[in-house]
Amino acid sequence: MAAWYETEKGMNRMLLERELLEHDFPQMTMGETPNKEIVVCGYIGPGNELSRAYWVEAVYPHNYGNGNSIDVYLPEEDLPWNTPHVYSTSEGHICITHGRDWKPDCTISDALGWIRAWLQLYEEFRRTGATW
Repeated sequence: MAAWYETEKGMNRMLLERELLEHDFPQMTMGETPNKEIVVCGYIGPGNELSRAYWVEAVYPHNYGNGNSIDVYLPEEDLPWNTPHVYSTSEGHICITHGRDWKPDCTISDALGWIRAWLQLYEEFRRTGATW
């Protein structure tokens, strides 16, 4: 079975994703894993909204474009066990959306914006213990 980006529709979508990434998040890079998953990685922050930089890995699911959201990991972050909105603290797998928020036309730029927002809330959680 072909990867989602090997179909004509998928190739067009991949071109859009690359353009958005280069325009909105030029510090991030896009590559392919050995098992043919597309991954975007790089640092987000520091800046006005974040006190430091965080290494982010955003992995496109095999059936991307059909409403499935991008999986997001913070592999260099030692997430406390009680960190809100995570799938796995040991893997650094974070939850950036509610299932209903992610639509088939959402893009990598949407995901990276949500990651930045998650990181802002995470920093507040680390500072105060306040959950979101």
